Amino acid sequence: QTRYLHPVFAANEIQVTSNVVYGFNATVLAFPTIIKQPLIMDIYRPASDTETNRPVVLYLHTGNFLPFQNPSTGEPGFNGSCGGTIRDSSVIEACTQLARMGYVAAAVDYRLGWNPLAASDVDRRYGIINAAYRGIQDTRTAIRYFKKNVKEGGNGWGIDTTKIVV
Repeated sequence: QTRYLHPVFAANEIQVTSNVVYGFNATVLAFPTIIKQPLIMDIYRPASDTETNRPVVLYLHTGNFLPFQNPSTGEPGFNGSCGGTIRDSSVIEACTQLARMGYVAAAVDYRLGWNPLAASDVDRRYGIINAAYRGIQDTRTAIRYFKKNVKEGGNGWGIDTTKIVV
């Protein structure tokens, strides 16, 4: 078995640290009110691993930038798709498999929100482009979080900042 190519750790050896706050930014889901939204991720890594320079995979869930849960009722499936959260079974499985191969895998959540029912095509395009841009901003914030953790936090995740993949 070759590390990073094949599983070298058992599934029960994977440690998941949930709800790691990697930053804050304004949400548009409460527009026009500005609400500071915590940006969270779940980090998967081999618990017994002694390696301290592991590559990091930032895994972003699928979605259409619409909330998966209805903001009013909390009912799932609000966006009409089968997924769109860091707790989707496919996200959990992918991150677990990456951690079993020796990677540090982060299931990264990002800000959502745009109006697909906007009155004009221009407004709909503007909304989805801005939603994608917020996703990119949040991804870059997650990268900065890991780099800062190495530089100022003692590299608690045991990563190599020259090997970060999205």
